[in-house]
Parts: sequence; C-alpha cells; structure tokens
Amino acid sequence: MSIQPPARLEQPPSNLVCLRIKPPFLLPWLSATEKRSNVVVLDFEADGEDAHTLRLDLNVAFTPIPVRRGVVTRVDYYVGSTEADIAVTALHGRVINHTPSVPLKVSYSNTTKVDRKTGLRLSPAVTAKAGETEAEVEMGSISRTAGRSASFTAKFENEERQLNALLLGDAVEWSLRFPQTAMVIQDFLQGNLYLFAECNWPIMPRSGSIAIRPDIQFFDHTRRLLGRMQSLAMRCVLWKHGITLQHWDGFSVDFEEVKHERSAG
Repeated sequence: MSIQPPARLEQPPSNLVCLRIKPPFLLPWLSATEKRSNVVVLDFEADGEDAHTLRLDLNVAFTPIPVRRGVVTRVDYYVGSTEADIAVTALHGRVINHTPSVPLKVSYSNTTKVDRKTGLRLSPAVTAKAGETEAEVEMGSISRTAGRSASFTAKFENEERQLNALLLGDAVEWSLRFPQTAMVIQDFLQGNLYLFAECNWPIMPRSGSIAIRPDIQFFDHTRRLLGRMQSLAMRCVLWKHGITLQHWDGFSVDFEEVKHERSAG
C-alpha cells in the first residue's frame, strides 16, 4: 500500500473575476447547429476596474441564415436581422459609462483598445436532470489573463444606420435602426457590433443581465427586404426545409460573480 501526499491547493490570484453565466448562450459555447439557427449571437468579456466596478465589452454578431431556393436557377435567400435592441442591466447597481449614440455611416470603422486589468473566468451554468436527480454540468470555462490587450473594431459596409443609447440608471439600452426612407437597400446582413457598459455595484455580488431582441426579417438573393406575402412564403420554405429558427423574440443571459475556486496542483 502506498500513501499519496495530499494535493497542494493553490489560491487563485486576487485580481481574478469569476462570473457564472446562465443560460450558457455565448458564442464560444454554441454548437454548430445553434450557430446555424440564430441570426444574432453574443459574446462578451468583463474586466474589473475596481472591487465594485466591471466593464463589459459586448460583441453582437449578426449572422444571416441562407436558404437555397429555385428549381432551374438555385440561389440563396436569407433570414436575418439588420436592426436590434440590446440592453445591459446591473442588478442592484448602476451604469456609469457606456457606448454613446452614434450614426454608423458607409465604411464606418471604430477601433477601441482595452488593456485588461484583471483576469477573467466565465463559467457556464448548465443543469442536467436524470430522473429526480439534478446536477450541474461543466462545459468548460472561458479564461482571460490580466495584462492582455484587446482591440474591438466595429465596421459596417452598408447604408447609414443609427445607434441610439438610452441610460436608465441601472441599465443602458441601445437601439440599432435604419433611417425611415423608402430608398434604403438593406444589402449588408452580417457584421459585428461592439458595445461597452461600465457598471458599479455598491453591494456584492456583482450581477446583471444582457438582453438582445433582433428584428428578424426575410431577404431575397440580392439581400433586399421581402414584402409581407413573400415573407409568409419564406416561412413555409423554412418549414419545408426543416429549418428551425431559435429565439425569434430574442434572448438574454444572466451573469453573477462567484467566489474563486481553488484548484489542485
């Protein structure tokens, strides 16, 4: 019989932010099927400005779904979104800084460089049920190290859009919209919108939510918006092809700070 020495426990660094995400609907955790079933997906990072403040950097990715149509000539029609509402809420806290309102013009590009002050660990909260027993299932954490620099670039190659921001104390809401003109051609359905919100909590834990509500519509092979009757026909095409679109009315994810977990060394 051999006696093994006890595992050495290492305390994670004090400048590590650990957030539990529920549901785990972030881009790195999505399956290939989920990516093909959503026209808008989300990824985000968080950095601890101080013990009570977090900066949240959002990546809202617009990903149109192609649907092949035609008999002799086969072309792709699209299910997608060119407009959306995005909201960040700090539960029992307040938003102290955020991406402001701005017009997004043709070939608009904006790059922001962020130097990370703390490490970050995002852990998915997933519950599996077998009979009467429930247990949390780990999908693998997302980690970022302190001292790393990251650049976030928002770029649009389409007609002008307007990003409007509304500050509501404990929340900030953004609305991405096209101007209401009859001649607008919605010819750009995919791209990334980068937003940030800096939030402060007087009491712990730091927690809140991120919600996205896209305006889902149908587009032809030239990426022009379809009319009402053609859109109804596209719904039938989706059903015929067995394409199930998720989150027609949008989705939200909750985040909550959790204590540092010790790891065996």
